[in-house]
Amino acid sequence: MNILMLSKRGDGLGIANRMAIEGNNVSMYVQKEGFDSAGDGLISMVSSWRPLLKDINLLICDSNGFGNYESVFKEFNIPTIGCSFIGDILNEDPAKVRDLCTKADINYPRTISVDEPSDGTAIITEWPPSGVVVRSKSEDGSSETLICGSKEILFWALSKYSPKDTVIIQEAVEGVEVSVECWFNGVSWLSPCLLCFDEYDITDDGSKLKTGTAIVKRRHPPKLFKDTLEKLTVFFSKIN
Repeated sequence: MNILMLSKRGDGLGIANRMAIEGNNVSMYVQKEGFDSAGDGLISMVSSWRPLLKDINLLICDSNGFGNYESVFKEFNIPTIGCSFIGDILNEDPAKVRDLCTKADINYPRTISVDEPSDGTAIITEWPPSGVVVRSKSEDGSSETLICGSKEILFWALSKYSPKDTVIIQEAVEGVEVSVECWFNGVSWLSPCLLCFDEYDITDDGSKLKTGTAIVKRRHPPKLFKDTLEKLTVFFSKIN
């Protein structure tokens, strides 16, 4: 089978190598300069993926960011995994995720979008006891998360960004951060799902630094899945 994997930084290299070992003809395109030679000697690394579309049998995106090409892959009638235009929008805009979760009756921290980063401090009228989280997305696609325990720190954080950056301010949530992850095949959720427990430390400059992750695989959906992802089934099933 001819398989093409699209990646930002080569995160899926291990999977690509495994598929090659199993006898598939695997090519990998890595978008970020400096990571584009990560698979040299393991699999075929390509500098352009477009010429390969007419010959591949399966396309895999190991990260978000390729959703704009979803319609192109459909035109070529290529079975595709991990590529979604809507998924990319949700991944890049926490405010839209908030709106979707609200409509689906899923609890979500208070979130606001900031058109001008310098206006961020004026938007918050009631300061949350737990502080706020500033999430940003720059033009180059890089992202950053900062924890602000006071308006003074928030003012400093917002001064770091340019008007072209996308900035989201979200009420901080205390306690252990737990995420639930599951694949959706266009009709239903696949088993198993993963529960990820992330541990963070706050650096001196207010940055949120991940220091460890514990992952639990569940064959049967836990309550957290039923309270979150399961409520989005109707939405995702109607996307395509």
